[in-house]
Amino acid sequence: SPYMADIILHGETEAQLCHSPALGCSGLIVTGSSVLVTPKNSASAKSKFSLDLINLGSTVVGANPNFCNKMVRIALERGWVDSLPAFQAKEIKGEVTVDESRFDFKCEKDGTVYYIEVKGVPNASSCDPPLKPSPKKKTTTEVHASQGNSKIAYFPDGYRKAANDPISPRALKHVNHLRRLCTEENTVCALVFVVQRSDCHIFQP
Repeated sequence: SPYMADIILHGETEAQLCHSPALGCSGLIVTGSSVLVTPKNSASAKSKFSLDLINLGSTVVGANPNFCNKMVRIALERGWVDSLPAFQAKEIKGEVTVDESRFDFKCEKDGTVYYIEVKGVPNASSCDPPLKPSPKKKTTTEVHASQGNSKIAYFPDGYRKAANDPISPRALKHVNHLRRLCTEENTVCALVFVVQRSDCHIFQP
């Protein structure tokens, strides 16, 4: 499975299999990376650990997308998301399918339906990401990704063949579907970005 990584625990020499929920986390998980893992309690799991955090030296980056959803659920219950009300736990449903899309949350309050999609943001740079990064060599963005503070957090990240191609077709599909849904009566749609690192001062889509 591509969602697996070989890890060597501190103080040991033998590699063990570890679940990596974010795959390579936009290039941040590579050979030699320093990562923080969580033991799994399930005896039936293919691996005994989950790769949840990456230590870049200057900051620690979240590498488990499920953490973003857990944080946003808490934020929704406590009214911490700008422009959205606080919801009771019973008013929040997770992983809801609507037509061809599955959204992270559907909330209902006072006759209004809220569709909420969550996107984790692990990547950042001290300069604007290039429109067409090279797949064969490090870009200026990658070189600056672990240097200094006050970075620009950005989403999405990835390689595209042409400058006009979408980086993330799946994310674009969600955005277009939300745009359609928000035209319906008593419906509010929101896209919530969770910046998974502490060395950023601004977010840039």
